Amino acid sequence: MSSVLNKTSLDSATSSVVALVMILGVLAVCAGVWALIVVPEEIRTEYEIEASSAVSALSDITLMSEKMDDSTVYFALPAGTIRLENCGEVYTEFGETVPLTTLVYSPGGKSSFGIMAGGVWRMDFGNAAWILYPRIIFEDETLRFNLPVFSGNAAYGSSNPIPIGIEIKEHNSHTISGDSIRISVTTDEEWAADLFETLFTETRYSYENLLNTDISQNGNRVTAEFSSKSGKTSLELDEKRYMIYTGDKI
Repeated sequence: MSSVLNKTSLDSATSSVVALVMILGVLAVCAGVWALIVVPEEIRTEYEIEASSAVSALSDITLMSEKMDDSTVYFALPAGTIRLENCGEVYTEFGETVPLTTLVYSPGGKSSFGIMAGGVWRMDFGNAAWILYPRIIFEDETLRFNLPVFSGNAAYGSSNPIPIGIEIKEHNSHTISGDSIRISVTTDEEWAADLFETLFTETRYSYENLLNTDISQNGNRVTAEFSSKSGKTSLELDEKRYMIYTGDKI
């Protein structure tokens, strides 16, 4: 009888240990799933909130800079880093050449944002897309392209909001006319070339009833040729040059 009781007690104890191990295993799996799904989702949500704030601030800078005359306008970006990059040139067949610059902001992580040619872009894992398209407007047989150019020592990083000052230094308007208008963009970055190919394609779709548009891309060079369906075509290339101040330089 004693041996039977001892065997029964042993089986009961073993079952309890096995059950405990199984419970711990289930809890471990649940914790792993939570770590893989819930925590990254929370991190992504927090990051997207920061990204949304960055996009809003960059959009404000873009829209306000178009309306500037001779004053300095101040903004603030969320914590992160900011820098200026020269990406290449925008030029026409008639010899007008405007530098292509971009103001790049990174809040951390693998995404970055920027202002280029009057639009706002976002890059994730090396792939960029427009969030706010640059303004290319066609009306009265005239294609109008606003093209801001940034300069200054804007390299700055902070764990606090980043103050930015923008001062307009020069305003030039180039007007050309012909049977067709050709705009070319040569960049140092493939992603920037892809953005302009997308921009010109969007312009073609927007004015397909008014414009004939031919787009070609050869490496990091993108060319768009526009011609009005009703006659001569003009281009107004509106070039505004800005000085950027950041951090202690304000």
